[in-house]
Amino acid sequence: SVARMWQQTGRCGRDGRPSAVFFIATDTALDQYYAHHPDELLQSASEQAVLDIDNSLVMRYHLRCAAAEIVLQEHMVDDELGASASAIARELEKEEQLE
Repeated sequence: SVARMWQQTGRCGRDGRPSAVFFIATDTALDQYYAHHPDELLQSASEQAVLDIDNSLVMRYHLRCAAAEIVLQEHMVDDELGASASAIARELEKEEQLE
């Protein structure tokens, strides 16, 4: 994905160090397309992420990651992700899995 490529590219040259990024195309159709149309890759926007908020297993992982980044407040989870996510967040809190 374009998002993955930019994420990996961003790992190079941290702290102002010089770096170089190489795109090594495989024989997949998408890689071959980008090999022949590099401007499409370099100028395209990242794809939209899609999350099935009804998938409780996925939601558990996402809530744990989110809690590591910000302080999750119940109204935030409920307003943005719905009541089922709030219930999962409460379970994780009881399990002491939200930091």
